[in-house]
Amino acid sequence: MITLALEGGRRVFRGDLEPGDEAYVDADWLVGRTERTLPALLARGGSLTRSWDGATFDHPASTAQAGVAGAFWLVAEAAADQARAADRPAVGGVGVVAALACHFLGLVGGADTVGADLIIETRSDRASLEESTGRVADLGTVVLAGLADSAFPFDLYPDVHVRGLRLVALPLPLDLQPGSKFEPSLPAAIELATARLGEPIPDDASWYRITAD
Repeated sequence: MITLALEGGRRVFRGDLEPGDEAYVDADWLVGRTERTLPALLARGGSLTRSWDGATFDHPASTAQAGVAGAFWLVAEAAADQARAADRPAVGGVGVVAALACHFLGLVGGADTVGADLIIETRSDRASLEESTGRVADLGTVVLAGLADSAFPFDLYPDVHVRGLRLVALPLPLDLQPGSKFEPSLPAAIELATARLGEPIPDDASWYRITAD
């Protein structure tokens, strides 16, 4: 279990990892989760385990990092596929899935979400969801590509019903399984930062590799 803590004004990861194990998180999974448990992809040996449901998958990649990158790539690709027919797509988020979706769609900085006819939302807190449903154009679509850590009340009537919005939920990381030797090369601008448990987290990374040592 990995948690996000605030110590001395800096964010740190806390939790329990065995020596040699790794945990990976999208930067957008940190939004709204200070002092709370984070969803993570846990790497041990040749397998990846989702922290939120315990599902374990073998990955065909040469390293755990490559396997996780492939999992994020497939979610972002599915999100971009939903957006290709949109006139004014946009992305809400700054993590690895958001950055890859922007890369696939040729968007710079996620583009302006105000008036967009489709928004890919890679964050999963209530405020971000309300922001995207409030900004998308009438009859528009919000593609949910994040991970909600708990249930929260969300009134569908004022936006989804009255304004005719459509919500599309994507498969979760590792639901989409790649073929053998699938190791995509992420753009150089999509930064992976390594963080040790208990040490300050580097800022501005798109995703994090967490280790115990």
